[in-house]
Amino acid sequence: MINGATRLLGVIGSPIEHTRSPHMHNEALSRLRINAVYVPLKVESHMLKAAVNGLRAFNFLGANVTIPYKEAVAPYLDSISNESALIGAVNTIVNRRGRLWGTTTDPDGILGALKRGTMGYEGKRVTIMGTGGAARTALFTFLLNGVRDIVVAGRRPERARSMAAKARRACGVLVPVLSLDSGEFRDRIRETELLVNATSAGMYPRMRETPVAAALLHGRMAVFDMIYNPLVSRFLREAARAGARTMNGLPMLVYQGMASFTLWTGKRTAFEVFYRKALAA
Repeated sequence: MINGATRLLGVIGSPIEHTRSPHMHNEALSRLRINAVYVPLKVESHMLKAAVNGLRAFNFLGANVTIPYKEAVAPYLDSISNESALIGAVNTIVNRRGRLWGTTTDPDGILGALKRGTMGYEGKRVTIMGTGGAARTALFTFLLNGVRDIVVAGRRPERARSMAAKARRACGVLVPVLSLDSGEFRDRIRETELLVNATSAGMYPRMRETPVAAALLHGRMAVFDMIYNPLVSRFLREAARAGARTMNGLPMLVYQGMASFTLWTGKRTAFEVFYRKALAA
């Protein structure tokens, strides 16, 4: 029950109506009898700084940050983690006695999801499709966890060249950048063992889209689609028909949420608690 001692948590973004995070976090808060509530916080871009200051003013325990503010929010925080500085994104804010610290739990989400789906990445040939923030997060997650044979591909590969250059400086790894329409990409797909979709192709309402032609998919690969709306995208359907093992982005959402929850509360919660609520939302 909400009372005068109830603490606040939330998720900052725009649009925000689609978010499943309140369902997950409020269920866990209730089960653990933590006197807090998690709410959606729709914020327009010109009000982002004021919204972050509001977290201090209202003594929030913290907040998640989602599209389109994961990159833009960092200047308004007091400090950020090394991981956020490298990846260039913040998805979790923690209020430490009035000082706001930002980090990213998206790597926890990616690694947790792949482990749950028994999709190994160590020593594998990994190909990431996408050139935006999700692709950058996936790239550095893999690099920081020992992957060395990795390629980034996109419709506009010039957008990925800066992340590839940063990867070489920070991790000492040369990351080729390919066009999704190139022969080099088609050759790479033939030998890819883990294929990651970090684009928005196939996400609601663009559900007829797919990032790659079905003819290029094969049964020797595992396929991870970071999209979770819909749960089964056209890309995943076509990959499954080709014999590939597949996973959608919902377990990633759950694992990153679980990591954020622990940062705010010091408590752990079970995967099934978050997953069931996210699935039903």
